[in-house]
Amino acid sequence: MDTPQKQAEEEQEISFVEAEALFRQALQDNPGDLEALDNLGLALIGQKRFQEAVACFGRILGAQPGHGRARFNLSLALHAFGTELLGKGLGDQAAVCFRQALTFNPGLAQAHRCLGDLLREQGRRREAIVQYEKAVALMPDCIEALLGLGTLHAQVNEAGPASKWFRWALALDPGLVEANFNLAAMLEGEARLAEAQIYRNRLPRPLPLSVATVPGAHFRVLIPWATGSGNVPIDNLLPAATTRIKWFIECATDAQEAELPPFDLVFNGIGNADSADGSMARLAAFHARHPMLNAPDKVMLTRRDLMPSLLADLEGVVVPPVARLGREEVLDELLLPMLAARGLSLPLLVRPIGTQGGQGARRVADPAQLEASLASDADAFYFIGFNDFRSEDGHYRKYRMIFVDRQPFPCHLAIAEDWLVHYQHAGMDSEPWKREEERAFLEDPRTVLGAQVYQAIEAIGRRLDLDYAGLDFTLLPGGRVLVFEANATMLVHLDDPIALFPYKHAVVPAIFRAFEAMLERHLP
Repeated sequence: MDTPQKQAEEEQEISFVEAEALFRQALQDNPGDLEALDNLGLALIGQKRFQEAVACFGRILGAQPGHGRARFNLSLALHAFGTELLGKGLGDQAAVCFRQALTFNPGLAQAHRCLGDLLREQGRRREAIVQYEKAVALMPDCIEALLGLGTLHAQVNEAGPASKWFRWALALDPGLVEANFNLAAMLEGEARLAEAQIYRNRLPRPLPLSVATVPGAHFRVLIPWATGSGNVPIDNLLPAATTRIKWFIECATDAQEAELPPFDLVFNGIGNADSADGSMARLAAFHARHPMLNAPDKVMLTRRDLMPSLLADLEGVVVPPVARLGREEVLDELLLPMLAARGLSLPLLVRPIGTQGGQGARRVADPAQLEASLASDADAFYFIGFNDFRSEDGHYRKYRMIFVDRQPFPCHLAIAEDWLVHYQHAGMDSEPWKREEERAFLEDPRTVLGAQVYQAIEAIGRRLDLDYAGLDFTLLPGGRVLVFEANATMLVHLDDPIALFPYKHAVVPAIFRAFEAMLERHLP
């Protein structure tokens, strides 16, 4: 039985067909009737015969270039035709239609929005932003453009603009899943956890599973996943022949859990202990019924302030003291004595909780710098003892090892002039001597680091007791390992150009092979 909506669509289609017949008859009687030709074009648009409609309006403008209504209707036809082409995957032809539509009607907001969608899909970020901004200027309630702007800025960590556009969209519709999801993740990344939870609470329960199906997949992996930014960067690790079922467990329900699709393995994708609290109850209960790689209770022990006690008795390992304090505590005038009671004194490092990649981290050497470092909106902070780890040549070194099934694999070495060492800003691509030192480390870490250091690293892997984790560290005098952090959120990739980093492309794939072998061993 046809639905009322389908019946209405069929009746509307019939009316467009009848209108077409009437206007064609009028044009037979009077071929120069531009109004009939304009109305014929609209009837053709109603039947989704866009090319014919474009031809009608083009004939009008050929006869009367200043015909305003025909110009407007031509822009609508071109926009509709472009949308149809876009749906068929004909992006280049669609772009031509959208641009032609805007030539005839620069005020057509939806054409700007659709062109923005297309440019975004093509990876032309800046051009897409321009089109979305024009759409919003013309139509301030264009939610699609607002979401597009928020997403494009969020992708490159432009938190201020991204937040602006997401909040604008949510003012129009507080239930927008994409805006709530992304804004919560951004706020969490700024350690504004309480505010992030406001938007996370708006997400539907349950959130749909994110399933990437691979025909003939060798593995079907269920991946409990956080709605925030604290996940294991697993996409590079999993073999290509893997069906990936990401389960937003914080928003899960009993009914959703009971209807999970078949899976061969469970890998806990929630790797940041600071952002796992909302997921832990269901995650732990699920783990009690199903074997799980990266057990959640082990992940929780990798929180920065728990690391000193976790690794305390390992020979040759130095873990600076760490205090985790909420905003109310750090505003106390007795902050320095409070830190001293925890074994901390100036200079020290201050960083908001939950942040990654050194975001917001500052080295403070006096009370004034300490006060300035607390000026952010973060809910809580880590205070970390600072060890001057500068090498004799004046550079700072940060090594990364990856543990797969508790065994260490070298990942990279960054050598920088500043204590806050980031691989992408360390000049590794421009200074051959740095790459040569990294090559030696990757190819033979046991020899470069020394047997004593390597044994200490192996001991750290066993103590973490995770199926996948990473360790960022440096070497202190006497062959001691200074731990920066150790957790499951460490990224492994091969994005560096092979011409400059051939040794990475030769060594790092061993991590991927080891990860796949580990999955094989755990298959039922």
